[in-house]
Amino acid sequence: MIEKLTSHIPPLLQIPAGNDLLDLLIYTLGILFILSVITEKLTQVIRMYPHTFRLILIAVGLFFYIPIVDSFQSGPLSIVVFIALLAINTAIIALTVANLSSTRKYAVTRKFRILQNVQKTKGIVSADPYLQEREVTLLSFLVGFVVAYVFNADFLSLIADPTQIGKAKPIEPFFFTNGEITINEAYFSFRFITGIGFALTAFFLSFGSKFFHDLLDNLLQVKNLRRNLTEITQPQTSTTPGNLTPTQIKAFLTTKFDILKKYPGFESANVEAELTSAGKKILINLHFNKEVTDEIKRQLETIFQKEGIPVKISENKPVARVKVGKVSHVNEANYIGSIACGLRDENGTESVLTCAHVLLSGNFEPDKINDKNLDENVNLTLRHEKKHASWFYGYQDDTLDIALIKPREQVAPSGLTAHTPSHDDLGDLVHFQGAVTDNGFGFLKAVDETCPVLFENDTTVNMRGLLKLAHTDFGIDTSIAAGGDSGSLLFDEQNRALGIVLASTDEFTYAIPMGTILNKVNQQII
Repeated sequence: MIEKLTSHIPPLLQIPAGNDLLDLLIYTLGILFILSVITEKLTQVIRMYPHTFRLILIAVGLFFYIPIVDSFQSGPLSIVVFIALLAINTAIIALTVANLSSTRKYAVTRKFRILQNVQKTKGIVSADPYLQEREVTLLSFLVGFVVAYVFNADFLSLIADPTQIGKAKPIEPFFFTNGEITINEAYFSFRFITGIGFALTAFFLSFGSKFFHDLLDNLLQVKNLRRNLTEITQPQTSTTPGNLTPTQIKAFLTTKFDILKKYPGFESANVEAELTSAGKKILINLHFNKEVTDEIKRQLETIFQKEGIPVKISENKPVARVKVGKVSHVNEANYIGSIACGLRDENGTESVLTCAHVLLSGNFEPDKINDKNLDENVNLTLRHEKKHASWFYGYQDDTLDIALIKPREQVAPSGLTAHTPSHDDLGDLVHFQGAVTDNGFGFLKAVDETCPVLFENDTTVNMRGLLKLAHTDFGIDTSIAAGGDSGSLLFDEQNRALGIVLASTDEFTYAIPMGTILNKVNQQII
C-alpha cells in the first residue's frame, strides 16, 4: 500500500537519491504528514458518529471469529468457542444499545462505554472540557496506532533508514485461498520493539497534520536558503549545447524561422535558460497557439538535433496580468505600489521611474498620456519611504509602460548603473525590492520575449522585447512578483539595473529592460 501511495504523490515525497540528511528528513516528514491527515480525518469521523463506530467495530470483531474458530479444525471445541464468543459479542451489543437509549447509566453498562466524551456536539459545552481533551487525545493516539500498523510505519525503523518506509509492504491479516479464510500469523505477532515503534509513530501522528505541515514548510525554507547560498558562492556549470554560446544559438534559431513558420500554430521562438541540479541549461522554446502533434514534435526536434540544442515546445502561451496593487492620488490615503529608481536628465532635473499603469489604475490608456503635458499629484513609496510627488510624463505602447514623477524632495542616489541583459546573461541571479515583495529574487530566463499582457481595463497588448524571469523550486517555475510590485527595479549581482517589473503569470514575471526605457526618456540613473 505504501508503494502504491508513494507512486502517486509529488516528487517531493519520492525516495531521495543520495544520503542528504535534509532531503531524507523532508521525505520522512512528508510521509508522516500524509499519515497524520489520514489519522486526523478518521478521528473526526469517529467523533461525529461514535455510537455507529462502536457497532461497526463490534461487527468487524465478529468477522475475526471465523478464522479463529476455523483454527480449531472444526472440532467440538470450535463449536464451544464460537458459541462463547458469539454470546460475549451479543451481550456487548445489547449493553451498548441499552446504554444509548436509556437515560440512566448503570455501572455495568458504563464499563462498556470507553471514551464517552469524545462526541462532537454543536453548541453544547462538555461538562468537563479537560476530560474531553484527554479522551480526544487518547482517541487520536489509538487511531494513529492503527494507521501506523496498517501502513507498517515503525518509527524506529524509519529513523534507522527513512527510505525503507517507501519500500515497506503492509501485512495482510488474512489469506484467501480456495474460498477459505486463514489467519496470517505474521499480522498478529511482532517484536516488542516494533510495537514501541508503532506507538511512537502514533504519538507523533496525534499532533495533527498542521504540526507536520509547519515543520515541512520550515525545512523547505532551509533547503531553499542552502541552495541559494550554493548558487551564489559557487559558479554554476553550464550545459550549453556543444560549443555554442546563447547568442550563437539565437543566431542559429533566426536562420530557422522561415522553416518554423510553415508549421500550423507556430507563434514565436526564443532562447531560454533553465536551472537544473546539474546547473544552467540553455534551450530553445518554441511557442504554438494550438496543440502540437507528436509527429510535428519529432520533426521540430530533428531540426535542432544536429547542433545538439534541446527543444521545448510550449502550447497556448498564458496571458500575463499587470501587478498594480493599490493606486493612490493626492486625495486618497493609500500609497501606490512600487517605484524603481531615480533618473536625471541632461539639465539636471530629477525624477523617479515607475510603470504608467500603476498611475492609471492598472489600465492601458496611451491616448490619455502619450505626448500629453501631465500635472497630477500622487503619493508614492520609494525604497519603503513615503513621498509626495507630481506626475509629469507617461508613455505606453507595445514595448513600454513608463511614468516619470517629480518628487518634492531630493532623490537619494541608488548607486546603480544601467545594464541591458543579453542572451549571454541567461540564468543569472536577479533581485528586486517591491512594495509587496521584499528582497525578491529569481533568475533571468529569457530576453527579447514577447508576451500578451492583460491590463485592468480588459485591454490585451502583445508586449515585445521583455525580460522573462522565474523562481525555480524542485524544477517548477513560479513568478517572483506579487500584486503591487509593478514598477519594481530589477538588479543583478553586480548592482546593475536591468529593468522594471511589468506583469506576471503564475509561472513567470515579465519586465521592461532598462536600456529600452533610458533610450526613450534620454536620461541616466541617479
